Amino acid sequence: MPIVVEKLNHAYMEGSTLAHDALKDVTLTIGDGEFLGLIGHTGSGKSTFVQHLNGLLQPTSGSVTVDGFDMADKKQRVQGRRLVGMVFQYPEYQLFEETVAKDVAFGVKNMGVPEAEAMVRADEAMALVGLAPERFRDKSPFELSGGEKRRAALAGIIVMRPKYLVLDEPVAGLDPLGRRDILDTIDHLRATLGCAVVMVSHSMDDMADRAERVAVLSAGTLLRVGSTAEIFGDAKFLLENGLDVPQVSRLALALRARGVAITPANFRISDRATVVLPISPLEDKMEEQRLGKAHFGSTLRGIAPAYADRAYKKALRMGDLLHEKTLETHLQRLVDWKNEVTVPGYGCEPYQYDELLAYCKEYAEKLRPYICDAGRLLEERQDKGILFEAQLGALRDLDYGIYPYTSSSTPLAAYAPVGCGLPSVKVDRVVGVVKAYSTCVGEGPFVGELQGDEAVALREAGHEYGAATGRPRRVTWMDVVAARYGVRMQAATELALTKMDVLDGFKELPVCVGYKLHGQVIRDFPYTADLDDCEPVYEVLPGWQCDTTHARRFEDLPKAAQDYVLFIEKELGCPIPYVSVGAERDAMIIRG
Repeated sequence: MPIVVEKLNHAYMEGSTLAHDALKDVTLTIGDGEFLGLIGHTGSGKSTFVQHLNGLLQPTSGSVTVDGFDMADKKQRVQGRRLVGMVFQYPEYQLFEETVAKDVAFGVKNMGVPEAEAMVRADEAMALVGLAPERFRDKSPFELSGGEKRRAALAGIIVMRPKYLVLDEPVAGLDPLGRRDILDTIDHLRATLGCAVVMVSHSMDDMADRAERVAVLSAGTLLRVGSTAEIFGDAKFLLENGLDVPQVSRLALALRARGVAITPANFRISDRATVVLPISPLEDKMEEQRLGKAHFGSTLRGIAPAYADRAYKKALRMGDLLHEKTLETHLQRLVDWKNEVTVPGYGCEPYQYDELLAYCKEYAEKLRPYICDAGRLLEERQDKGILFEAQLGALRDLDYGIYPYTSSSTPLAAYAPVGCGLPSVKVDRVVGVVKAYSTCVGEGPFVGELQGDEAVALREAGHEYGAATGRPRRVTWMDVVAARYGVRMQAATELALTKMDVLDGFKELPVCVGYKLHGQVIRDFPYTADLDDCEPVYEVLPGWQCDTTHARRFEDLPKAAQDYVLFIEKELGCPIPYVSVGAERDAMIIRG
């Protein structure tokens, strides 16, 4: 029998001036053995919802039944609770006994199980979560690592042999290796015990990788329930509700949802590509914390540490994964170096060679069919034409951008063939992509940055939130000084002006045509150190204040919108044959 939630409502501080509804008419069924992911922004009601599943909270109205047991009935609640194991965020803080075994056995002993049997079940539970009983049984919980504490707390729930395992942010605060280990443990428990899993997480990656079905909460309302592919394949829905998933994951899920398999026939990885190890995001985070207010606004994906390892000639490359001895040698050299230099510098736990080697070998088997000599592959396909795509723009280029507030790589068009393994190829066409207004991700100078209501209006109209971080992007009006520099650095032959429809509601549209620096107006983009002293010089164009999303020809746009495009085109000195007025594929206007 399933868990059945019907028209569940929950109000906090009911009857007071601070009363508010945390859940509103939530109806949901959780089936036997399924993996249900529960997502939503902070304050959406996720934690309130899961606390109803084992009767920790009682509905204001509506009902929750667990295998037929009514959780509102005191006697039935006792039976229902035995079926639902609840693991709270940071469960390690709840450890209190003198040994791990006693802590794990505590709950089941309270159920009346004799001590001898309770300790046998504790050993079984520890083994299931990867804590060898002979090693950990008599240890103090406070001697364990963060990941081991998390496992011990999980064992304390598993020992109860629940039919439903409810997890509220089970990997919060763990490093990448610890996250993967706990999630793998959960998968193992589900496969071994046959229990259903309900998991709350802010990590869209974790949900995309693990869950079979996803429920989306917002402001206490259940917005949508569907398969993982359905939910994460709908980028518009996610963005509208303050959620996101990395582009690569979203693309993979969307392709699978449409029946397109990802195979070596359509997806390959260069054997020269640098491997971003799980320790790299951890180092990224520690460096941002060390910098404090002077931080760079990293996405915390570990890109900069991986590039730094490459520059030090210590990094692993994808080709190393295909050669076991090389992998072992290079990884040992990297770990030894990290433990000598990085670990003391950041004061973190030493990196474990065995754990990282196991991680690399696992992915080596998964990725082996996709790894290839990319240069040779491109040479073979050269006669069919090759399209290169670069992430970010010229201002985030390591050499020519607003250093040090840059990427760790080179996103310039001229470098694309070099980075992809075909340095002999000459790029003969460069399509630059420019928004109809200007945005900035991360830290650093940003001339003319809007603040207050004006910034909010433009940001919300354009849904400007970081794809990787979810952070609000910095916004301003079109900056042709910066854009012109980008056109020059990219050697753009043509431009696509995107998100014109975002400007539909504005009465006036300032365009930054120059910078005022030390009393002089300049039109060329200056050195980074001068940017903080620059003020925007605007030319104000009239807005069109009507819906452009239905336009499919340039002539369909209102005259003010046409004039805006032509003005930008003249200022940038580069033709704009493409103008987008929406996210849909057919919303790209192609000028004749």
